[in-house]
Amino acid sequence: DVALRQCEPEGRRVERLASARGRLLDVGTGTGRVALRLLPLLPSGGVVGVDAAMAMLQRAGEKRSGAAGYRLIQGAAEHLPIRGGTADLALFAFALHHLADPLAGLREAGRALKEDGRLVILDPVAAEPVDDLDLALHSSLVAAFRPSQGSGFQFLTLREMRDLVERAGFVVSTAREVALTFDDEALEQVPMGRHWHEAFAALAGDARLRERFQVRYLSFDGQPPRVTGRLLYAGIAATRGGDRERRVES
Repeated sequence: DVALRQCEPEGRRVERLASARGRLLDVGTGTGRVALRLLPLLPSGGVVGVDAAMAMLQRAGEKRSGAAGYRLIQGAAEHLPIRGGTADLALFAFALHHLADPLAGLREAGRALKEDGRLVILDPVAAEPVDDLDLALHSSLVAAFRPSQGSGFQFLTLREMRDLVERAGFVVSTAREVALTFDDEALEQVPMGRHWHEAFAALAGDARLRERFQVRYLSFDGQPPRVTGRLLYAGIAATRGGDRERRVES
């Protein structure tokens, strides 16, 4: 539930799309937190969850507790072990930023989708850079997050993510930025809060970058730290290239 609530109203949009489709392909299914929420909405279909990490799939299997319709497969997003043209909806829920080659992952999702299939992405994004200081901050964030999130971690902007989706052969029908705001919140209430705090601490030697970080993202006060500011998420919906007249419901 937390995963979808991070990105409301985009989470509700995913639920509506899922309930109107049949077979859902959950790329980067992780521990199944999103898939298991969507599964009851797919009585005539089901969820195929793919993840490269066996440890994640084991946890998802434990949480599944025998629920029918949730199939787990180990595999990389860039080389999906799925037959082409079999999925009605492909979902990347808080997963795209982990891929070393997101373009390849999106193209694979397109291959797996049926002719009228849909793609939905929910993912954290960086603020759109407006000057060299923003570009330097962007690079610092990527470097700070990679030790915990993996060497393939990328912090895309909404524009970069939309461009990737279009390069993968999709027609984007919705691309919006959603701000998740915080007002003196505990660090545990912030998605990846500890890692954001570490990223801020890594800028200790550069006052200008620390100030820009606080303007663009988050500020921390006290010990244990309380958090004020915002994080940005992308909500993108698209159709395969041959389905240009389709539009996502508003």
